[in-house]
Parts: sequence; C-alpha cells; structure tokens
Amino acid sequence: MTLKLLEGFAGIGAVAFALEELGIDYSSDIIEWNIYSTIAYAAVHHNDEYLKNKRKNETLTSKELNQYLSDNYSKEDGTPLFSATGKEPLCKYRLTHNVALNLVAAVQTVNNSVDISTVSIKDKEQYDLFWHSSPCQNFSLAGNNKGGDEGSGTSSSLLYESIRLIKENTPKIVIWENVKGALAKKHVHNVEKYKDELSKLGYKHSTEVISGDDVGWVQLRPRVFIYSYLEEENEINLIDILKHQYNKVKLEKVIDFSKDSIKIPFETSSVVVRNSKYARESFLKKGYDLETDNYVYDSGLSPSRPSRAYVGKTPTLLTSKRIAKYSAETKTETLLTAREYWSLMSFPADKYDLVNGEINDVHLYKICGNSVLVLVIKEILKLNKMLDKF
Repeated sequence: MTLKLLEGFAGIGAVAFALEELGIDYSSDIIEWNIYSTIAYAAVHHNDEYLKNKRKNETLTSKELNQYLSDNYSKEDGTPLFSATGKEPLCKYRLTHNVALNLVAAVQTVNNSVDISTVSIKDKEQYDLFWHSSPCQNFSLAGNNKGGDEGSGTSSSLLYESIRLIKENTPKIVIWENVKGALAKKHVHNVEKYKDELSKLGYKHSTEVISGDDVGWVQLRPRVFIYSYLEEENEINLIDILKHQYNKVKLEKVIDFSKDSIKIPFETSSVVVRNSKYARESFLKKGYDLETDNYVYDSGLSPSRPSRAYVGKTPTLLTSKRIAKYSAETKTETLLTAREYWSLMSFPADKYDLVNGEINDVHLYKICGNSVLVLVIKEILKLNKMLDKF
C-alpha cells in the first residue's frame, strides 16, 4: 500500500524525509508558494525526474521559462502564485534564467498547488496524512507576535485555510506543528478554535510541546504538535514521547569543532560584539573551560535578549546565518555553515549535495530555519503502528 500524503506549507519536505527514513511507501502532493523551497523539495525527493526535466528545458530562453510560469502559475488577474520571499507574491515573473529553469523543472516534477488560499482538495481521494506547518511568525515572540485571527490577513491566519481543506477532504490523520508561542494567552484561542472545528468533523486530538532535546537531539527547537485522527486504529498519545528515555546525541557528532566555519565580521557589528561577549561570560560563569570545552550561541540577538552559551546543544535555528560556534581546539568563533544548519535539522546528510547548487546558501538557511526536525516527525509517526502497513 502507498500512503497518500499532503504536505501543507511543505518547505523542503521534512515529513517526506521522515517517511523515507522509516521505509514507508508514500505519494505526495504539496502546497508551497516559496520558489526556493519548491526547487529544494523536487531536488531532494525526486532528483532523477527533476534533473531530467531540467535537461528537457535547457534550450528554453529566460523569457520562455518565465512565460511558462506566468501561463500556468498565476491567478486570474495575472498575479503570480509564487513568492521569492515567502512573505508576498512576485509582482511579475522576471526570474533569472537559472532560477526560472530550476522552478519550471520543479513544478513539472512535483504536484504543487502553490497557494493554499486558492486550492481545493474536495475532489481528491481521501488523504491518509495531512501535515501542515502554517506560518509561525505571528505567534512568535521572535517574530512580530501579531497573531493569527481568522480574517486578520496575517500569514499565521492561513491556519484557517488548512481548516477549510480539512473540511473538504477529512484526511484520516491531520498533524499541525507550530511554535509553542501559539499556546500563549494572546493566541491560544486560535488553537482551541482549530481543535473545535476538527472535533465537529469527528476528530480526536493529542497535543504536546515536543523539543529536539526530548528525543535526544542536540537542537532544542520546542514546537507544539496537535495530532488529530478519525478512526480509533490511528489513536496515539504524544505524551508517550516525553515519557520515553532517548539516548543523547553528542553535539560533536553533528558539528565539527575541529575546524572553523565562516568568519564572523566582528569589526562591523556592535550587536555581534555584544553577543560574543555575553555568550563567553555565561560560558565561563557555568564553570566551563575555553581550553577544553566548545559552545554555540546566537550572534544576532537584540539588546533585550543577550546571548548565552549552549554547551552540548544548540538554540533553535532561525532563518539567517547567525548561529555561531566557539571551538576549544581552534580558539575561534565562527558562524555555522548552511551544511551545519542542515545537519542540525536532522536532514539526511546524503541529500545535501542534491540541493546545494540548485539554490544558494541564503535560501538554505531560511529553509532550515523554517522547517521541522525530522527526528521528531519520525518519533510521532512511529507511535502509530498502523502506518506499518504502508
């Protein structure tokens, strides 16, 4: 049997990574409007077909490639469906040749509905799993904290588009992931309304905040997960993950502290200098030794949140190149590379080279910072023994 998956706000496809690593046969549809995430998804999950489509389109000009996108991925008023930033749609398809070539190949490879506000799935066969990680910044203290009320126009309010799709198709299992700030007093009414709307359809729920540390991983990344199911055979309790004792992965197995990464421009940023100072001070106050111990810190925090050192683990990755490491061996502080971000997200190491070069590092940092830990997804899915039939 083949599991029918719909990934909403799919990103690079962390859920697909988890299914692949668990050996679960699946077919996927995605909803993702970011150009670079769409390219990355095709490149890592369907590389042979993606490269075949690139070769097929190599003779097309930039104008022809952009026209193809305009003809096939625009709203009725001509507005492009795709976004280059993940915040607003393109004004017009004027992509460079390489980006246009890669995006055309990607959309010819993966079934991507692009814009969740315009797609309908009522005529689709019932999905086995709908995983949706709606935008988190409006629920996040690190973001703008504007909230996600229905009709507010914030990106986090797209959660209500997910509800619409669930009503259309009633997938057997629905999993929603977001920042734990969604449970804050200011925002939790949206979470409760989401659960209430699904309950009316017959869903039951299990809700927990799960961190990477809870499954033995080195990146903290606490996130709220709501697992909703229709049939009793798919019932699980997410608290079982928190009750389980996992072997702890050593940070040095994930990040190579024996060599430096990317030089930090201390001389050009007072913020970076301040955070370096605070991180080192917190490291020493904890009794660690600069001669023998490594640490990681966020070099980009604002003055209201001074940086601190993390030993044996890392803070939650954000969407830019700002997490730094101190190496006791080289006695140097350097910024983590996109490959190191990739590793910290527990993405498959052998998949990195499939996407490196298809999109640049700026977009890889963003994709990693917006994604879900593959290890956590795997632990959630492993709780459902019924998935073994796929």
